[in-house]
Amino acid sequence: MDVKTLLLQQWASCLDEEDWFPPLEKVLEDITFEQAIWKPVEGAMNSIWELVCHLLFYKKRLLMRFLGETANEPQAKDNESTFRLPTETFQNWKETKETIIV
Repeated sequence: MDVKTLLLQQWASCLDEEDWFPPLEKVLEDITFEQAIWKPVEGAMNSIWELVCHLLFYKKRLLMRFLGETANEPQAKDNESTFRLPTETFQNWKETKETIIV
């Protein structure tokens, strides 16, 4: 098996195929805006939406590297900034969920 096939299999098993854990696409499907921004204690943990933003940052960064387009890969001043949310609106949460499956 070549590296590209292996990466595509791993991508599918994490995002849209049922495996030993539920795929991210399925998990996020019914998460509401309120659930996405909820934190048990402010600042102590990341919200679901913050975690999704973190995953999207690295998804895009790794994809750009895979395609050899390192000049276009996203940059962050530190790991904490990869969890940063857009403006907290229902529409932005919906767009974030749609971005994860593209």
